[in-house]
Amino acid sequence: LPPLEGKKIACNTDADCVPDPTQCHPHTCMTTTEAEGKTKPEMCTMMFDTQAAYSAADCTCDLGICKNKNIPESLTEPDTTLPQ
Repeated sequence: LPPLEGKKIACNTDADCVPDPTQCHPHTCMTTTEAEGKTKPEMCTMMFDTQAAYSAADCTCDLGICKNKNIPESLTEPDTTLPQ
């Protein structure tokens, strides 16, 4: 996979993306290459977060960046509209 934004690794397909393995209820996804060697927390709460990416199916590759499909785009993108 080609490098993107310094240390970031670009994805090519959804299969390149997985949830951040260092978080119990990850809101971020990363490439499988970035996730290699990272460990899961020893213990996590049993809560369920509707915006967490618990499996690779919750992640998508969008323009070379892994994103969490459970978080609406409006919450991840800055508001660029001008006040009226």
